[in-house]
Amino acid sequence: KRLALVMSDVAPDADTANKKPKPIVIDRLHFKSDAGGYLDSTHTHIYLFDLETRQTTNLIPGLYDESEPTWSPDGKWIAFESKRVAGDLDRSNNSDVFVVEARAGAAPKQLTTFDGPDGGPLAWSPDGSTIAYLRGSDPKFSAYNEDRLAVIPAAGGTPRVLTESLDRPVSNPQFT
Repeated sequence: KRLALVMSDVAPDADTANKKPKPIVIDRLHFKSDAGGYLDSTHTHIYLFDLETRQTTNLIPGLYDESEPTWSPDGKWIAFESKRVAGDLDRSNNSDVFVVEARAGAAPKQLTTFDGPDGGPLAWSPDGSTIAYLRGSDPKFSAYNEDRLAVIPAAGGTPRVLTESLDRPVSNPQFT
């Protein structure tokens, strides 16, 4: 009945009528992205698209980027990854796992607090009680990052890293 989409904001100074390119002003540490080009002040957000009404609603407006939306088995919640650190976002590789009720105006709840990358792809357990995710390496080892498999209660709590002693990175968590 609904789709979760990740879409970018429209640039505040976008001028679609004027085909002349504007000068590029670099005011960020992370100013360019592979396959994305020069970055601006827009953000990516999770939108809900209702298939019947064909209406799109921004689920989490604001100054942060969201990615990896994953529906809970009952369709009431969405788990996602977001980078929400104090200070300059470009100077940190910290990201966390959040959950939000799948309705406009709902407040996201942060689940993870590790000082490095926590994120997707994400996987809900069949009963919706647990979320599996990837935990990156300690920030001082970011150049040698090896993702570990971790799980956390969907209601919040203490995460458990399941592959701490594995000498290989993991990817694409799934419950079977």
